[in-house]
Amino acid sequence: IAAPRLTKIIDEQLVPGTMLAFSAINTGLSVPGCGDALYYCEPTEGQGYMELDDIFDSCDYESGPKTGTWRYYDVIIDEDEFGEWYVVGQMKAIITRNIVNDEDQILFNLRLEKLNGELLGTYTGEFRYPTADWDKLEKFMEGPDEFPDKIEHEDTFDDYITLSVHFELPGNIKGDVNLNGFVSHTFYLYIFEDEWTFMHESNNILHAINGVADGNFTFNGGNYSFDGELNLDFTNGETDYFNGTINLPDALIQGDMEIYYVSNPNQTQPLLEGAAIDLVPKRLELDGSFKDKKSDLEMTGDLTLEFKQAESFVYHEPYSEGNWPELKLSFDGKLFNENNDSLIGTLTFEETAYKRFMINIGYDLKTDGIPRTIGLNAWMVSDQQVALEITSDWGPAAMNMDLTFSPYFIDIQDGDLIVGELDTLSGKVLVQGVEVGKISLTTDLGVKVEYKDGSFETF
Repeated sequence: IAAPRLTKIIDEQLVPGTMLAFSAINTGLSVPGCGDALYYCEPTEGQGYMELDDIFDSCDYESGPKTGTWRYYDVIIDEDEFGEWYVVGQMKAIITRNIVNDEDQILFNLRLEKLNGELLGTYTGEFRYPTADWDKLEKFMEGPDEFPDKIEHEDTFDDYITLSVHFELPGNIKGDVNLNGFVSHTFYLYIFEDEWTFMHESNNILHAINGVADGNFTFNGGNYSFDGELNLDFTNGETDYFNGTINLPDALIQGDMEIYYVSNPNQTQPLLEGAAIDLVPKRLELDGSFKDKKSDLEMTGDLTLEFKQAESFVYHEPYSEGNWPELKLSFDGKLFNENNDSLIGTLTFEETAYKRFMINIGYDLKTDGIPRTIGLNAWMVSDQQVALEITSDWGPAAMNMDLTFSPYFIDIQDGDLIVGELDTLSGKVLVQGVEVGKISLTTDLGVKVEYKDGSFETF
C-alpha cells in the first residue's frame, strides 16, 4: 500500500531529519553575535570557565569592543505549561572573536549538558557577518542623561552571514550544516548598575533567515543530505520552506518543500534531545518529485502531509486512543510503476480515529486508446475488516468487496506503521447497478471473479 509507505518515510525520516538540520542552524545562530555586550568584557584566555555574570562585571563599555577568547558557562532554561521558567541544564561555551576582512569572525564551541552532567550535544563552528556599527552602539551605551547608570538599547540588523556548524548528539547523531544568506535579528541590551545591584541582559532574537544551505549527517543509522535554498521565519504560524534536493535513507526528494509549525503546550520535551527549536510540525507540502529507494513507488506532483491534532498530540508519548495525530496524506499528480507507466490522479490516506484509516484514490488512464476514470474508496470497519469499493466510468461498473486481514489491517507499534496479511475476501461486481458476478479469494488463483454467464477471471 503506497499511502502507509509514504507516511512512514515522511514521519520517520523527512520530518525529524528536517527538524534536526533546522535545530543545528538555529543553535549556531544563537551564539553571541553582532552587537553583543560580551565583546566589551576582558577576554578570559588562560582561565577556566567563568559564570557569565562574573564576566560582565568586568565589562568596560567606554573602551570599545575587544577581540579574544571568552570561556563561560550559562544555564539552559525551559518553559512549563503554566508559563514558568525552570533550569534544565547548562551550556559550556568557548567563544573567540576576530576581525577578518572587515567581518566579525566568531569561532564557537558549545557543550550542552543536563543538570546531572549527562551530555545533550556539542556544537562547533564558525559564524561570520559584517562588523556592527559599534560607534552607534556605544552612543546608546553611554545611557540617557536622566539615568546615567542605566543602559537600554534595542535595534534590528539585517546582515549577510555565513555559518558552518558541526554537531554531535547522543545516539551517534552527527553531521555538518552550512548556511550563506541574510539574517534579520534584533539585538537587545539592558544594563543597570548602582552601589547595590548589577543587572545585565543581552539577547539576539532571530526573525528570519533566507539563503543557500547544504549539509549531511547520520541519524538513526541512516545517511541524510540536503542542498538548496532555505527560508526560516522562527515564528509560530509561519511557514518555512526549502527548494532543492533532500536525500533520505529510503527516498530522494526534489522540488519545493514547505513546513508549517504550531505550538503544542502538551509537548514538555523537544522532539530531538538537545534541539533548540520547540515548535511541532503541523503540515508539510511538497511540489516536486518523490522516489522511494526500496520500492517501485515514484510520484511527481503535489504531496501534503498534515497532522490535524498537532496542537495536542504528544510526540514523545505512546500512540493511544487519547493520543493520536489525526494524520492526513494527500497527493495530486502522476504515479509511476516499475515500467515507468504513469497514472494521473489523486490519493488520500486519512486517519479518522484511533487505529481507523480511510483511503481514497482516483485516477485517469487509457485502455485501447480510450480514456477511463477509476475510483477506489476503502475504509476500516473493524481492526481486521476493510470495506472496498472500486468504480469505473466504463459501463459504468463497480466492485464492492469486504476484506479481512490477519492479525489486523493497519496498526502502529513502537512508531512503525504495519500492514497485515489478506485473510478472506468476498464481494460482487455490478454493471449499471445490476449484479453480474461474485468475487472470492481462492488459495490457487488468488482473487477470482465468477460471472453469471459462466465465465471468470482472476487478478
